[in-house]
Amino acid sequence: MLTNIRERVYIYATKRPGHPDDWAKMKMQPGDLAAGVIIGTVEVCNCTGEQGDYKWHLKNHKRLRKHLVPDNHPQPSWFRPF
Repeated sequence: MLTNIRERVYIYATKRPGHPDDWAKMKMQPGDLAAGVIIGTVEVCNCTGEQGDYKWHLKNHKRLRKHLVPDNHPQPSWFRPF
């Protein structure tokens, strides 16, 4: 998705565990990682590419010491967490 956002955004760990094969490749099980919480932030500094093949350019990632639980449920890409 092309975006004009150029600011710090939250990183949300989805509630959906994903495909079992992906977990097997990581030698992990669903539940081993945080889910349904905000785990950090990152700055979006650019977005390039063409439809269907966008590349987000990110910098200055920060992991939160304490995960944040959003007040509402996220939409597919963007949501207001608090």
